[in-house]
Amino acid sequence: KSAAISVLSPGFKKHLIMKGVNGRKIHIIYNWADGGVYRPIIREEQLAHKWGMKGRFNVVFAGNMGPPQGLHNVLEAARLVSDASRIQFVFIGDGIDKDSLIKAVRSHNLQNVRFISRQPVSKMPGFYALADVLLVHLIDESLFEITIPGKTQAYMACGKPILMSVKGDAANLVIEAGAGLVARPSDPVDLANAVRVLYKMPLEQRTTMGANGRKYFLENLTIERSLDKYETLFQKVIVDNQ
Repeated sequence: KSAAISVLSPGFKKHLIMKGVNGRKIHIIYNWADGGVYRPIIREEQLAHKWGMKGRFNVVFAGNMGPPQGLHNVLEAARLVSDASRIQFVFIGDGIDKDSLIKAVRSHNLQNVRFISRQPVSKMPGFYALADVLLVHLIDESLFEITIPGKTQAYMACGKPILMSVKGDAANLVIEAGAGLVARPSDPVDLANAVRVLYKMPLEQRTTMGANGRKYFLENLTIERSLDKYETLFQKVIVDNQ
């Protein structure tokens, strides 16, 4: 009986329409990232040295490390690219799978994986500035095909190329923005291949991807853009129901 419904992705709209909801009253308004925090900043070499990220091609995952993230898949991809000595996977954060991930790294003697404890939000742009690629990773699950992980907006805001190991709406967003590459979820071979492509890619091309993501963020994913859309929606509801 609602006058309007807002959803966070095109997939949620399709899902509700399949359940019989009138599509004309469903409005897609993406979540946003705080542009005052997440922004491109200058790379700090002292920070890179401190955290073992200096002189490496850093593929950075930041956030929760739990079953939905399926990060053992990333460890297998790390093993598959271990011949490229400059490539390094950096996990920043915590979660219930972190201990098992650390044990797996030790048991397989992976030299190209590094863990950094959870950091304050205010410090994350500094770590993103050290990244060559920012990784979004979820398991191959139908629910995640209509999910856009919040880190996607933050990554775009920081102007770095994105490797999206998720199907569906999140992958489509990155492709639409020209902000990075997509790998099949839960497929370590495809993920490893995508990392190699990004590693061999000219710096100018990766820089363009990051700039494309930043541009898309400013045009679509800031809090100001989202609030404008909500205000427009509220005004429409008021007018339609007078």
